[in-house]
Amino acid sequence: MSRNDLQPVYPPLTVFGNVRSAVTQLTIVDQMFRAGDSYTVLDSEGNVVVRAKAEEWSRKNKKTVYDGANQELGEIKDKSLSMHNAVEFTTVTGKKLLKASFHTGTDGKPMFRLKINDDLEIGVVGDWKLRAADIKTDKDTIIARAYHDNERVSSNEKWKGGDPAVPERQYKVDVAPGVDIGLMSVACILWDMIHMHVSK
Repeated sequence: MSRNDLQPVYPPLTVFGNVRSAVTQLTIVDQMFRAGDSYTVLDSEGNVVVRAKAEEWSRKNKKTVYDGANQELGEIKDKSLSMHNAVEFTTVTGKKLLKASFHTGTDGKPMFRLKINDDLEIGVVGDWKLRAADIKTDKDTIIARAYHDNERVSSNEKWKGGDPAVPERQYKVDVAPGVDIGLMSVACILWDMIHMHVSK
């Protein structure tokens, strides 16, 4: 299945209200600062969708999340030091909106899941480490596809977020029409944080 085969999702899957009518290609940029990784997610036109800024030397690996207009959306907290490998996104009003988790399936394969509002679940099918994966709902509907990208930003360039370029990783995610690109942006950041923890 190519990116053009991603079918519109109806009713729309929305959390932050950022739904597009066509397939949107996201670029997830993981900027590796000494104090902790920060993320910038860009849309097909290079506009910032979300930024997740690491809180310096945070024990819980906290990140504050902002939208493209630099409005705070909420906070990410790493719960991976608890009994379960989990990372949560909490809104500015204190609501626990998203919870990403990891466990090993009966076949021994890693399973990455995301619970939305303690209701709908979406998950990764494939190899998240290699960025060769589909993202599906619990009804087996493909809503996005992640794949590796070898492009890098040179040391003298800057992202639209204004941060100077630093050592980084990046990959692409194609998001189906009708799926909130803000939701998929935060989901990928949560899964990346879990993957970094369980792969240590």
